[in-house]
Amino acid sequence: MRKLFIGHTRFSVHQYKSGSFKATRQGDGGLFSEKEYTDWLYDEERLAPRTEIFIEESLPQLAASADSCNLVHIVHYSASLPQKYQDLLRDAALEYPFLHLNEAPGMVAPSAPNKKVLNQVLRGRLPEDGVFGIYRLDDDDVLPINFFPRMSPYVVDEHVGWRISFPESLTAIRTQSEYILPWRRYFPKAAAGLVSVHQKTSDGSILGLQTRAPAKGHMKLDTAYPTVLDSREPGFFQARHKSQDSTLGDGESPFFASLIPAAAKKERVAADLLQEYFPFVNRRIRRDIAAASDPLPVDTATPLDSPTGVGVALGSGSSQLLLAELDDAGAGSRTLNVEITVSHGAGVSKAGVKAFMAAADLRSAGGGLYRGSVVFDSDSGYATCVLETPPGCVVDDVRFTSPDPVRMKSLRSYPLA
Repeated sequence: MRKLFIGHTRFSVHQYKSGSFKATRQGDGGLFSEKEYTDWLYDEERLAPRTEIFIEESLPQLAASADSCNLVHIVHYSASLPQKYQDLLRDAALEYPFLHLNEAPGMVAPSAPNKKVLNQVLRGRLPEDGVFGIYRLDDDDVLPINFFPRMSPYVVDEHVGWRISFPESLTAIRTQSEYILPWRRYFPKAAAGLVSVHQKTSDGSILGLQTRAPAKGHMKLDTAYPTVLDSREPGFFQARHKSQDSTLGDGESPFFASLIPAAAKKERVAADLLQEYFPFVNRRIRRDIAAASDPLPVDTATPLDSPTGVGVALGSGSSQLLLAELDDAGAGSRTLNVEITVSHGAGVSKAGVKAFMAAADLRSAGGGLYRGSVVFDSDSGYATCVLETPPGCVVDDVRFTSPDPVRMKSLRSYPLA
């Protein structure tokens, strides 16, 4: 007997003052006003990548595994969702018959659809024993193509009320429409792919539903429910992108400049592992970043230990990754410094810019000049420098120096956003 799985995705549901997200948790006078929240929620730069991930990566992955089970995936959205994105969801529902679109009249609980919607999709699909699984999936997470066969043995009547998590995950940084620097992450009880086991009884009751959220939500669910952790294989892929709710803070803060140096230190995920579990993600992985970057004019004759070092004029406000290739004498060098000159408009706070750059590990030297060090990636053979500024700012000049008499063979720019 094929197991019944019901997916549960909140597709940018408008939930001002909800306690589930950073953007809404302080909504009563803290992080966002309601208008600011709505503008943020439906901003093109936020919705476009999420929609692309969900429709072009996540749904094909589900479809590749759907034949092994009876699948319904509920996508909740608000009536205020821009029409363009409602149309894209409807087009996706035509392509993937397992999708069930639900226009939510208000807030949607994170753990499961409400009973009315749940009973709608259960009608005519309920297996003989009444047992089924509900899985959570954010619109920017992706499940492996063998998710349902692996999860099916847990969805049995003796496990009703249990929760199952596949903690071993793969993740990567999203830059425009591709990913860089994929790595592994152990994340027990993550929301992505979290399954709860339920049973509908003859009197119409649904057993195992969450009646009260555990403290700290899904991270503490094992304090309220028996919880299985199975990390034998990758359980989900998490896209790390700039528009995620988890990146929000009290003001503008660097995303790429904080995450890329940390990711560069982690062991890379092999292409065959991604292809095996996440083929629709793997096709977007950019492993040779230099091949996708643009050459910049740079002085290759002057050594970096000269009085002025080697500079390049940019005049750009877009986030980018610079890749500096050194000559053979510098192949083993790990000492490379950078000076970045930043200008900003009249309405931009100088203190805010300084705090942003400090969070990117660049110290102020006064007059819009910031200094820091460069990361040398032994895998790529390039010294890398992330250029990221707050809105309203422009990087005018970048200058590299070194205590070693090495020269720069080339300098390339890879756009991040």
